[in-house]
Amino acid sequence: GNAILRMLEDAAGNRWFGRDALPGGTLRGGIDIFTADDEWLYFDSSTGLPANSIDNMAMMSASRVAVLFRGVGLYIWEHAGTLETPGDDTWWSVGAGIEDPSGFLDPFTSEFCLAAAADGGLWVGQDDGLIRVLPTSTGYRARAHLGQKTSFSEGLLGLQVNDLASAADGNVWVGTDLGLSRVRLDIENDGGAELLRWTVQSWTNEA
Repeated sequence: GNAILRMLEDAAGNRWFGRDALPGGTLRGGIDIFTADDEWLYFDSSTGLPANSIDNMAMMSASRVAVLFRGVGLYIWEHAGTLETPGDDTWWSVGAGIEDPSGFLDPFTSEFCLAAAADGGLWVGQDDGLIRVLPTSTGYRARAHLGQKTSFSEGLLGLQVNDLASAADGNVWVGTDLGLSRVRLDIENDGGAELLRWTVQSWTNEA
């Protein structure tokens, strides 16, 4: 009876369905998984998850998925390849394994999108730009915020990120409210020191 807001399939052939919660608690948000063995698994507030709607999901590896819970924010779930055995799962969230000292990550996620990066990190598209989340020794950290252009050749073409597509070469394609941008990380040499610099290329014009 729930609306399904997001669906994806992992490398093992399991089908993931993100549910929409209804007001009053009559239907709870959560994740249903139809496994490659044709079994249904259910994950919601009874298993310790927030009861909120699932706005988006992205597979980060064969056993790790990023989930946006509406009004709560970003969670990352490592199920260790044993979906039927929750005892060996690991969850990270903001303040509990995901560091966000600059407050980049917004909990209001109904229009947000996710894309896993080739280096194990994550891109989060929000209505105020693009957030880069990178792995650390203890979890994850929100490390960068790329906002709207300050000139036509600098910054994202538009502020509101509507969709993302991550490429194997480390680039990410960003669909914004004004058009399409490509973001890549370049290595520059400055006085003998290597510096990392974000380069944003606009693929549509201001008109």
